[in-house]
Amino acid sequence: MYQEELLDALPKARCPLELNINFNRPVIILGKNWRLDPRGHVELSIASFITATAAAILMKFGIASHIIFSSGYTYRNYPFSEASAMFNCIFRFVRDAVFNDIYLEKKSFDTHTNADEVGKLLEDLGLSGVDVVLVTIGFHLERAKEVFERHRIRVQAIASEDILKASIGKSILYNIIVEPYINSYYVMFQMILEKLLGILLVIDSKGVLVSYITRRRINRSHRNK
Repeated sequence: MYQEELLDALPKARCPLELNINFNRPVIILGKNWRLDPRGHVELSIASFITATAAAILMKFGIASHIIFSSGYTYRNYPFSEASAMFNCIFRFVRDAVFNDIYLEKKSFDTHTNADEVGKLLEDLGLSGVDVVLVTIGFHLERAKEVFERHRIRVQAIASEDILKASIGKSILYNIIVEPYINSYYVMFQMILEKLLGILLVIDSKGVLVSYITRRRINRSHRNK
């Protein structure tokens, strides 16, 4: 999706220094679901595409020590994980960049399991207790940060659209796709939903209820395929 716009924007990208992103730290890339294109084909949601593009920018400038794309098989029987789809979306644009250690975490299915599985991976890599940079779409950022910190992962949280604005803010990609999206009614609704889910953390601090509901929804969609 939007490959021509990426091809136009990424070669002109500049390092987003004004965001004061911690250099040489693990970076966690969190997607946010799928969508159907006009032909009925499954593709990354615009939110996940924006976050994948932010990852490409960070990889282009060698900002991270490790890049971890996190999210598993969350759409019916679709054979790709969100982590794989995000990486595949940008691979052709970053294969000649300064490469980091790249990992695809494919077991998680919601924010709580993102944090749990990323925590296990960081421990396996000998990075437990190291501060990380967490990148996701802005409306998801506050709750994702709280969930990760409840899992004892200290994060610097950066909205993916902020990375794009600082790096490619004058591009067609940003002005025609990103900016209209982040100002849309859909994103306004998602912000309200995230606030409600944040309140739920008070009574469900480990996300047991949310994870149960999400797992049931995914399993039901598998049966209905």
